[in-house]
Amino acid sequence: MPKMDPQMVKEWKARYDALHEFKLEEARNMLPADRLAKAQALVNWLASTGRLAVREDDLEFHLRWQHARQKWLEKFG
Repeated sequence: MPKMDPQMVKEWKARYDALHEFKLEEARNMLPADRLAKAQALVNWLASTGRLAVREDDLEFHLRWQHARQKWLEKFG
């Protein structure tokens, strides 16, 4: 495996960090309505491609969830 040039690695890392910071700033500036629209678009896309699993929630599931939630609140809440 060829040895990597340290200067090239530093330049790549600087560009990567700049892009990452740009994307983070973009996400921070997004309005709640935009976030909701983006989430809804993702859910619609997942549903249209058949990747959105249908949950078969029943009373037993909800009771188990409430019991676990209650225990967690007793311990940490």
